[in-house]
Amino acid sequence: MPTQPKNLVLLTGAGFTHNFGGFLAREMWSKIFNNPLVQATAEARALLLNDFDFESVYSAKMSRGEETIKVIRIAVEMAYKDLDDTVKNWGFNQNNPTALNTYGLGELLRFLSSRGSDKGWFFTLNQDLYMERKNN
Repeated sequence: MPTQPKNLVLLTGAGFTHNFGGFLAREMWSKIFNNPLVQATAEARALLLNDFDFESVYSAKMSRGEETIKVIRIAVEMAYKDLDDTVKNWGFNQNNPTALNTYGLGELLRFLSSRGSDKGWFFTLNQDLYMERKNN
């Protein structure tokens, strides 16, 4: 049976998981820049100080020295692991100023999920696994 899409698509941006402890771009840059390996590597530190878009620094790294490439790669991997661990371990707390009841998120996911041949769609620019984990 062919899939008929619902007239519903949910698009979220990088700030979506900020309510669940996720990091905004400036926080990711800070985690990468403050990594001890970056701080100990002058070229890596200078690259990040000259460009606050850590993604462009990372993608332009191929023209850098081998040690700088390694340091930036490791720092980015560590920042994303920290992001993943933070979001994975987040717990709902009504006293949290950004509290969002994740139990209500289940209703949204059910609304987007399959109903017969209908499917809703959820697309995120986030680079974490929050929705995948909440959907299981």
